Amino acid sequence: MIGTAYCEHCKKQVMAKKKGCNHGLHAILSLITGGIWLIVWLLCVITWDDYYCTECGKHVKVGSEEPTCHCPKCKAIIEKDSLFCPHCGFQVEKRCKHCNEKNNLVAHFCKKCGKKLEES
Repeated sequence: MIGTAYCEHCKKQVMAKKKGCNHGLHAILSLITGGIWLIVWLLCVITWDDYYCTECGKHVKVGSEEPTCHCPKCKAIIEKDSLFCPHCGFQVEKRCKHCNEKNNLVAHFCKKCGKKLEES
């Protein structure tokens, strides 16, 4: 199974592959124990949630996203929740004065409450 994740080691979005259990070993153990080991095998298949980066092999959390982005003006790396770029001062997002929701700079109305952003 494959997904995407942010790899802290590679510092970028990568493909993440799920590590599987050793089905051959589980089959042999199931035969030796007369089928009792099937319960363990099924639990391994159902609950195994260990993904790794396909580039470096480190453990990653599937669905995680890069905690930073780039400033549209100076291209510096900034935190995703920044309202202003700490390097050039460029306003990255607008906050609605009515509900405090973050909105895109080009938005005219708040995506959460619908109020006009200039008059909020």
